[in-house]
Amino acid sequence: MAKAKGRVDHFQKRCMVSIAFQRKIDTSKSENITDQSIIMHEIPSAIQQVLGGQWECLAFTAYDYYVRFGRIILGICKDSTNDDAPVLMAILYTGSQAEQQPEISAMLAAYDPERELLVQFEDSSGSIRTQRLRTKQDTLTPKAVYADRIMSRYEDDPNNVNLDRLPGWLRGLLSPVSMHAH
Repeated sequence: MAKAKGRVDHFQKRCMVSIAFQRKIDTSKSENITDQSIIMHEIPSAIQQVLGGQWECLAFTAYDYYVRFGRIILGICKDSTNDDAPVLMAILYTGSQAEQQPEISAMLAAYDPERELLVQFEDSSGSIRTQRLRTKQDTLTPKAVYADRIMSRYEDDPNNVNLDRLPGWLRGLLSPVSMHAH
């Protein structure tokens, strides 16, 4: 775990950002990504695997972090202890960090968190790369993936979902579910 923490710290220093939260990603499932073309030959294989087949995980995590922290970039960092399990981070650009990187600040202001997400990772050349991903046609949006997963969790075990942390629109959707469950 110390090596993984060191890798995340390195990424945080390289990007000059605050990391609000992080979680490991399960790369055992593969899903479709977005309409946008991503130049894969410049991306390390562990990051390619996440971008190429983990849309619902990325979408849920990005929207969950958005609900918790506001507009974020989803950082994808290779875990030095396990190349198959990258770490996802909520990256916040605030204050002087935002001032030093106006292009990133503009991307954060422009993206639509309900339908898009911003990802940031270190490419094969060692450069930090930020990419805006849009939901592919006929694919669940980040907001829809978030709602679906939270509603499924709530149906399985209502005590396992903290309603106070959820956005009002989702609490309103869960009320009828809780009435039918009893």
